[in-house]
Amino acid sequence: MPRHPPYPHPHHARDRATWWLVFALVMAAGTAWIVAAPLFTGPDEVSQARRAAAVVRGEFTGSRHDDGPPLLVDVTVPDLYGVPADDQWRCFLGPLVSGTPQGPMTLLPAPCRGLHPTEERVTAATVQYRGQPAFYAFVGLGTLASDGVPGAYAMRFLGLVAAATFVASTAVSAREARDPALAGAAVLLALTPAVVYLAASTNPSALEVATALSAWAAGMVLIDPARAPDAKVVRRFSVALLVLVVTRGLSPVFGAAIVVVLGALAGRTRLLALGRRRDVRLWGAACLVATGLSLAWLAHIQSAYPLPDRPGSGAARAFGWLPWYLRQSVGVFGTNDSALPPAVAGVWWILVVALVGLGVVRSSRRAGAAALAVLGAGLALSVTAEGLSLPPIGFFWQGRYALPVLVGALVIATWRAEPLDASAAARNTSRTVLVAVVTGVHLWAFVVVGAHHADRAGSASTPPSGETGLATLVGRWTPPLPQAALLVLYLAAMFALGVSLTTGPGRRPTAPPR
Repeated sequence: MPRHPPYPHPHHARDRATWWLVFALVMAAGTAWIVAAPLFTGPDEVSQARRAAAVVRGEFTGSRHDDGPPLLVDVTVPDLYGVPADDQWRCFLGPLVSGTPQGPMTLLPAPCRGLHPTEERVTAATVQYRGQPAFYAFVGLGTLASDGVPGAYAMRFLGLVAAATFVASTAVSAREARDPALAGAAVLLALTPAVVYLAASTNPSALEVATALSAWAAGMVLIDPARAPDAKVVRRFSVALLVLVVTRGLSPVFGAAIVVVLGALAGRTRLLALGRRRDVRLWGAACLVATGLSLAWLAHIQSAYPLPDRPGSGAARAFGWLPWYLRQSVGVFGTNDSALPPAVAGVWWILVVALVGLGVVRSSRRAGAAALAVLGAGLALSVTAEGLSLPPIGFFWQGRYALPVLVGALVIATWRAEPLDASAAARNTSRTVLVAVVTGVHLWAFVVVGAHHADRAGSASTPPSGETGLATLVGRWTPPLPQAALLVLYLAAMFALGVSLTTGPGRRPTAPPR
């Protein structure tokens, strides 16, 4: 092991500049979503918001909703999160997008009365009580500042801050890959429209994806034999892993999978070198404690609030739904009632497969095999969880649940890839095409969701398919800021993010791929 790495460590000032730039751009894009999407219209956002408002006030679970299986519990929350939140959600509720595996909805849209809460406390039901309380305690802080609408927006904003923090850390790790531009492209493709949308709604899924992405990225830098272990990278990896394992029910499993895969890639010599470091041992102990607390919480919930067994739909049937799960991970929004067209989501996945394939070709055999194995595991997870109830999550599967694994394939394939021997013009052309396509898909998603909200607000009629095309954003729903301004903000932020992530010369190859 060389005393000093052959590549100079990135200057700290450059790291800070990268971090703050990416953080600001993700915040700008997410803020556009926060303001453009009506409150409580995100996936399970009514239940998520109720859980957060309850946890931050000391009610970590709730009381059983009835004598049946504990699918719902009652919590005491400010009035905004009672009937007003339910009515707001149902006001914008549309029919399911065609192709979803869910059964038909029985809820009918409610009249759009607006949000006019009182100062009372009310009892409300939530389905979100089984996951670890850490995320909810953090975002729920916004409701302590205000019981009303400002507090609900603050809750969304805090969730966005948490996700943007780890995306920015991922961008710093990408600058330390062998080809920073290629690694940056992987980060860009990991930030699907659905992920950015979720980051701007009260939902822990986006934080789970962001922390997993950051852990995969920093971990690949940490085990790179071409550089000496670095305290900043150790801390970046450990913080991401620690937050990941306390975020959602499956997060401890994802955290363990990241450690196992990275350990297999590192090899015995590198692992011994890392194990001799005091900071690695201390951070490792902290992560183990966090994992233990997380598992203890989940075991307590399963014991005190046992769910009935949910039989799987069958592996063959779940495999047939795999295109839906892939589409959902890119661009299905709300209560699965608005979505990007399948072909548009398919373009995104074509880019993902192409980038993983390019990285595999340019990486070592071990890294390439690991990337393909992780990609296969992420795809198989959707089939086994829904088809065989393995792991038994108790609810139907959502495509976004597999993203913490799938983003690992992008990272492993690109972080070890040697730079292409291509001209600057060719690299610039490829980058321009990638950024243009990615920005276009994000723009399409923003318009589709905006058109859905404009169509739904105040209307008792429902379109037959639940899908809206590139329609006008002018409708009954009027966000706090002009729609056109929000559209421009989102477009500019995503374009600038794409350019910043994919800009950077590749390092000279140190050895041919094996």
